[in-house]
Formats: sequence, C-alpha cells, structure tokens
Amino acid sequence: MFKKEIFEVQCLKEGRWIIETSLPNQAEAEAFARRMLEKREVEGVKVFREKASGGSQTAVFTKIKEKREEKLTVGRIDAAPACATPDDCLQLPARMAMNRLMRMYLDKQTLTPIEVLHNYREYKRLQDQDALVGSALNQVATLQAATPQTETAAGGATVAQRRDALYGFATEIGKRTKDVETLQLPSIKQLGLDATVAKIVAGAGDSAANADFLFRVAVSRELIEIRNYFGKLERLLYWINDSQDDVAARRLDDFVADILGTASVIQELLGDQPNLAAAVNKLLDVALGQWQAPPPGVAPPSADGGADDSIVQIARLVQAGRLPGCSQVLIERVRIQLGGANPLVRSDPEQEIPTFRQILDRLMPDAAPPIGGSDLVDALVQRKMRILNRGGAAGYRAAAAWIAMIMLNPLRKARFLIALTQTPTGRLYPEETFGLIDDALVNVESISDIVKARVPPNEKMAGITQVWGEIRSSPLPPEHVERICTRLDDLLVHFVKTERILEKIDDPARPLRMRTMMLMKMCLPTSLPPGKASNLARAIIVGMLKRPNFEGEVVADIADPAEKARAQRDLFVLMRQAGFM
Repeated sequence: MFKKEIFEVQCLKEGRWIIETSLPNQAEAEAFARRMLEKREVEGVKVFREKASGGSQTAVFTKIKEKREEKLTVGRIDAAPACATPDDCLQLPARMAMNRLMRMYLDKQTLTPIEVLHNYREYKRLQDQDALVGSALNQVATLQAATPQTETAAGGATVAQRRDALYGFATEIGKRTKDVETLQLPSIKQLGLDATVAKIVAGAGDSAANADFLFRVAVSRELIEIRNYFGKLERLLYWINDSQDDVAARRLDDFVADILGTASVIQELLGDQPNLAAAVNKLLDVALGQWQAPPPGVAPPSADGGADDSIVQIARLVQAGRLPGCSQVLIERVRIQLGGANPLVRSDPEQEIPTFRQILDRLMPDAAPPIGGSDLVDALVQRKMRILNRGGAAGYRAAAAWIAMIMLNPLRKARFLIALTQTPTGRLYPEETFGLIDDALVNVESISDIVKARVPPNEKMAGITQVWGEIRSSPLPPEHVERICTRLDDLLVHFVKTERILEKIDDPARPLRMRTMMLMKMCLPTSLPPGKASNLARAIIVGMLKRPNFEGEVVADIADPAEKARAQRDLFVLMRQAGFM
C-alpha cells in the first residue's frame, strides 16, 4: 500500500526553530519556505519530509540567511549635561546620556558606560570606533553650543569649540585609565565589598576622588568578565546585600544605575504589564521608595531568582537609601515613556485622561517640588498635548492651562508654572508661558482667585505668602519676579483692608498681650511677605511698643509672676522672629 508523505516547514526566529505549517507536496512546501524567508524576522527555513503514518524526518530543503554585520549607529538624545571637566564626564548625568547615545555598541559588547570609562582595554576598543565616537561627540557639541536664541552652560562655545573640549576630556579619561591598567587592586570576589573599599581608601591616601576612581576600576574589572546584564546585576545586588556598611554599599549605586539605563533590562524587570500606565506606575513605585515589596524572607510572586527577585531587591535597597542614583535613572525612564507616543491605556481610550491625572498627581505632589524637575514637567505637557491632539503654541497653552487649572493648591500651581519657564517647550513659547503665569497670579481680582479653598483668612494669606516666596526664589527674569511679587503684595493689602483683618485683631476689648501676639504672628515670614501688607501690621505694633509701660501692660492680665515672666519671654522670642529686635 502506498504511504502518503507530508512536508513540514520550520522557520528560525530569534534562534529557535518553530513549525509554521505542513503541506502535502514538496514543491508547495519549498515555495512556502522561500516566501517565509523573505520576512525580516525569519533567519532561516527548513522543509522536512515525513511519512503520514509517523516515523523519522528527513530534511529535504534548508536555507539560512547570511548574517550581516549590523551597522552600529548612535542613538538620539534631546539634552546632555554640559561637562566642564573630565571628572564631570564620569558622573551619572553624563553616563545616562552615554547610555542612550552608545546603546547599540554597549548592547553588542554587553557593557555599561561606567565599565567602559574605567577599563583601558574597553575604552580603547570604543575609541577605535572613530565614526561612532565622532558622531556622538558632535551630537552633544551641537546640543550644547551657543546659538542666538539660547544660552549654554558650556561657556558660549561654538560647535567646533565644544567638540574640541569634549575630545580633550575623552583623551584625559583614556590617559587616566591607561595609567592604572596594570595596577594591582583588591578583589571584591576575594575580600568582600567592605574590606575592598577599606583597602582601596587606605591606599589612596588623602585623595577621596582617587579612591573613588580606583574603586570603580576594580569593580569594572570584575564585572567586565560577566557578559550578561542580569549576571552583572545579580553580582552587584549580592555584594550590596552582603555589605554591612551603607557608605560602601552606595559606591555600587553607579554600577546598578547604569544597568538600569538599559531598556531591555527595565522591560525584563517590569515583566508583562497590561498597559504603559501600569509600567510607569511600577517604575515610580520603585524610584520613589513606595514599592510594597514582600517582607524579607518572603518570596515575591513567581520569584525564581530572576527578574522578579531582582526588582524586589532593588526596591528594598532604594527604600534603604543605598541606591539613590537608581531612582534618578528610573525617573528618567518615566520621562522617556511619558514623552513617547504610545497611549497610557491602549485598550480603553476613555481612561487616558483619568490615568494621566493620576500619574500627574504622583509626579507633582502638593508638598514637594515636581519630581524629575522641569524635564518631566515638559514630558507631562507634551503628553497632554497628544491627548488633546493639538500642537504648536495653541496646543502647548491649552495643555499647560489644563494642568494648571486642576491644581487647587496655589503653591503646587506656582511650582508648575515656574517649572514651565525652564522647559524646552516653555522657552519655545515664552509669550504663552508668561501669559499663563499672569492669568494665574497677576490678572486676578482677589487672593480668593488664587487660594480657592474655603480656609480661614490667615491660611489664605499664608498661601499667598508661600507663592510669593516661591516666585522670589525662582529662576524667573528679575523684571517678572518684581512684577508678580508686587501684584501679590497688592492683593494682600486689598484683602487685609476689605476683610478688616487688622481691626478685628486689634480689638480694644481683647487683652493687649493677645492683640500684640496675633499682630506679631502676622509679621512672620510665613504669614505675610515683606512689603506693604506686612507694614500695615507693623505700624500698629510700633505704636504699641512706644507705650511708656508696654512691657508691664502687655502681661497685665496675668497674675502669677512665673507665668508673667514666661509670657514676656515668649513675646520677646516672637518679636525677634518677626524682625522687631
């Protein structure tokens, strides 16, 4: 009896052979295989002949794509720190930029910036990539060079001048790494972290900077031998957890931070997330020390010693204060994600706005400056512009105005508006930016338009005073600072007069001590700023102080001598705090 045959087509994808289909004749199977080979993700194809009744397979057609050497290119960045010395180039902000610029090269070598910068062999290998290094330095120089529209921390240099300076820094770093290439240094693997740090610090003499550099060289030598990011991470976390010295453990923060600057590592650590918002919130949980990790000794869900276990360890170490640089890197990753085009909740567009607001509340809390600074504020505004589907100056103003509108806390709103002036988008549209500030703080009729909450008068005045202080210490141009602060003071004067605040406090029916204390408190820097409003209260206090027997009158309502003396001391302390002594 004739036995039928089937022809099985397999495709090689990401190093694995996967069965695609089975066809009844060889010609069809080979034609199908050739079509599959045209796909980018398919690296090779095979056709196997097999008897329909089972049995062994025989390969009748095989074709593997020739592996082409992938051309290394430089990543794109939108900002880079303006390093003034070679040492600046070794610090975290510069390494974060290098992590993005040299992503392809670093991934190919499975290295981090800090390893390359502290190992002469790897540093020279990178420098040999002339076109790659030149492209990266030119991009940074172009970003930092002065233009007629911008100022720069790089001293107003031209692109060529800045590029030459960067090449000079690179040459100096290479010289330093070469000088210590053959230097014998202790090994953490042999001595442990704490003993290694102690030995290097002792050998470096009085130079803390040299001790830091030599320690990084020693760690880099050990990590370079591990050609796997998670292998490096596992080793670092083991060393940190094994350390009994917080200062010594924090020296490894830079190494962990550079690993977390690798997108593939972050993706693996986060695992499968339902949407971008969930991933962003998980990153923030770890970065802000708010991760609800299982207690020590309790395994995380699905923990197998891999990514799940690693992120739990990182979260605990961030909470313990041992990985401050990692927080900075994770916040930067949040900025990149928010600045991207992917929706926060792809499966449910109606959740985009409430989810955005929830993330906004985390990044711009009432009681602290914006997390991530002006860079993250810019990403939030850009995200809102995409939600509104509006661009240009009008889209920017609409997005920023919406964010300002939902901020009822006046200090929080002021911090947001100030941060806007420091963002690339805010500087691109200065008229819209300062227009928003005027709408919120200048073009208003009363302080109730700024402090919208129903709170007692003293809390309203304190709220305006906080805003005044934030504006006064801000990087806004001096002319804007004076204009806004003057307007806030005028609003306070109007409020004090229309609400008859001073008349209510300075009621003759009240004891002189109570009136004096309340007026003194109005003159404290936390109650009213220096200016016309404060001077109204000060004028009344000065009149009180001119009384011939003020010190006796002010405590006349107290009979007990000890209580009287205590009340006088309290008053004198308050007078000093309010600037009357």
